[in-house]
Amino acid sequence: MFNRGRKGKHKIKSWKKMKAKLKGKFLPSHFLQANFSKLHHLKQGTLSVEAYTKEFKQLLIKCALKKDKKQTLVRYLSGLEERIAHIV
Repeated sequence: MFNRGRKGKHKIKSWKKMKAKLKGKFLPSHFLQANFSKLHHLKQGTLSVEAYTKEFKQLLIKCALKKDKKQTLVRYLSGLEERIAHIV
């Protein structure tokens, strides 16, 4: 990446573009797909609410989802145990 100028490529001028280039170079091709699947199938099960919430937040970050509050809340609640989800 440091010899882009020598290769006739334009310099990377934004953090957004730099992140995209780094992800393309260093992340396995199945990374996003695997994390979307984990998020889709995430259930609280035997996890505490705190552990479930932490895992949920980490998967949201890994999937780079834009924060649609209503949709995120529905995803979150659907993974919680029913008795807890109804209280929230």
